[in-house]
Amino acid sequence: MFIIFGLIIIGLSLVSMCINVVQIKLEHFFEDLLLMMMEEYENAQLTEDGTLVGPPDMQHGLGMMQMWRMWKKRRQ
Repeated sequence: MFIIFGLIIIGLSLVSMCINVVQIKLEHFFEDLLLMMMEEYENAQLTEDGTLVGPPDMQHGLGMMQMWRMWKKRRQ
């Protein structure tokens, strides 16, 4: 019974560690995405009618796939 209790404690600690690693990776991912979006919108200019004018790839907004590609480029 003591051996099983020890194995359960070890298993729970490993699962907890894995969950923490995934949480940290997700936090870094979303932080990088937020910083990237903030940089893009800082580079964009606001016109008189309230629309954003930026680089040609941002003319119609920033799509999810574009954010993903820019994030991958930034990570390299």
